[in-house]
Amino acid sequence: LLEPMEWTSDGWFRALGGDLSKPLPKPKGGKVSKAGFALSDDFSRDRFGVQWAFHDPKPDEMMRVKRANKSLRIAGRGTSPADSSPLTCGVGDRAYQAEVTLELGGAAEAGIVLFYNHKAFVGVGFDGAQTRTWQYAEDQPWNRQPMASKTVRVRLTNDENVVTYHHSVDNGKTWVRHPTRMEVAGLNHNVFGGFLSLKLGIYCTGIGAVILRDFSYRAINA
Repeated sequence: LLEPMEWTSDGWFRALGGDLSKPLPKPKGGKVSKAGFALSDDFSRDRFGVQWAFHDPKPDEMMRVKRANKSLRIAGRGTSPADSSPLTCGVGDRAYQAEVTLELGGAAEAGIVLFYNHKAFVGVGFDGAQTRTWQYAEDQPWNRQPMASKTVRVRLTNDENVVTYHHSVDNGKTWVRHPTRMEVAGLNHNVFGGFLSLKLGIYCTGIGAVILRDFSYRAINA
């Protein structure tokens, strides 16, 4: 990855590393840049293809999307995260915390997930009357909690594959912790195949839409 290259006048590259069995000198000069890029997003710019992407999108998937006034509207699809083609974001940290505000419209349900594929995901959802719990791709009806609000801020914390959820109905002033933690080390290619990765996701199902606002992300230092 550090082998020096040069571009020729006719648009081809030429490797200049020499004997790659020997150590390469570290490049001199320049400034050290931060790794990666900030994932927090106020939805004021189009970051599809750079940060956001639908999982297994259909040809008309982008018809579900509308951006306006620092928000992102996603129309519902399917009946669960499995067939909803959730909006996903790849992350590189082993421990992190993500938050987003969900504004439900119509008969939509929306929530935050960690999504590998339709057979492997965990998360929590909200339909304006109660919470939903998705544990290893299965709904957990016994774990539904009353929550009468069409607007909710939800937080997902993944600390070395141990996942905790919180939600707030007063824009983050007070938080309620979800009663169930989940372990996600097994949601990977060795178990489920596909050469995918476990991504942050936001899903929306049913007849209606969700408006996303103020997505925030921060790594948790060990």
